[in-house]
This record gives sequence, structure tokens and C-alpha cells, in this order.
Amino acid sequence: MVDGTRFKEIQEEQKKTDILFMDERAQRQASEDEIQNRLDQVMEVQEGLQASVQNVEHCLIIVQQQPQSVVENSYSNITKTSRFLERV
Repeated sequence: MVDGTRFKEIQEEQKKTDILFMDERAQRQASEDEIQNRLDQVMEVQEGLQASVQNVEHCLIIVQQQPQSVVENSYSNITKTSRFLERV
């Protein structure tokens, strides 16, 4: 009878251990899911920042080209005015 009682005790301990392992696995999975969600959020923010950087770079190029365009237009206008004045 002692062997039967000991066997039942071992079975109960095994059940408790299994439950603890299952709980630990569930907690670990929940932590992994939370970390994955945070990583996904970070990746989305990174993509947004990258798009913003590209937009700023594009705007900077446009801003850098504007003075050159103004100079070219001014030169063209001066040339046209000069030619007109030469005729008069």
C-alpha cells in the first residue's frame, strides 16, 4: 500500500510540475508576443522616420535649386532688358 501511495504522490507532483511548466511557457509566450508587438511598433516608427528623412532631403534639394533658378531668371531678365535698351 505504501508503494501505491508513493506512486500517487509522484503523480500529483508530476501534475503540479506540468502545470508550473505550462504556466511558465504561457508567460514566456506572452512576453515574446509583447516584445514582438513592440518591435513591430519600432519598425513602423522607423519606416515613418525614414519617409520623413527622404521628404526633408527632397525639400532640401528643391530649396537649394531655387536660388539657382532665381539667379538664372534674373540673368535672363537683365539680358532681355539690356537688349531692349540697346534697341532704344
